[in-house]
Amino acid sequence: MEKIHTYDKILSPIVRGRKGAFRELLLSIYREGFMRARIDNNIITLTENIELQKTKKHTIEILIDRLVIQPNIQDRLTESIELALKIGKGLVIIEQLGIKDKRFFKAISRTKT
Repeated sequence: MEKIHTYDKILSPIVRGRKGAFRELLLSIYREGFMRARIDNNIITLTENIELQKTKKHTIEILIDRLVIQPNIQDRLTESIELALKIGKGLVIIEQLGIKDKRFFKAISRTKT
């Protein structure tokens, strides 16, 4: 029997509840080397012809990585989360199969000098 792997997805939000077609943004994401995005809760391959209604609010999150959770993924997981935080301006989303998305914020603190 073949073992079934579950993937955790690391996503970086770039559009949250804004109206627009976002053609140029999606093309730019693809040109940067990302192949998939979650648009309005659906994973979409960026090579598809994506037609978003410009009068409807959309949420777009770049799919940074899909990981099979196993003991030796710490380096890859760290790199993916760091990239997601950078692109998402301090916000990363972890999607686990069958579990509600978890959102994490990078804590930024400034000290007065």
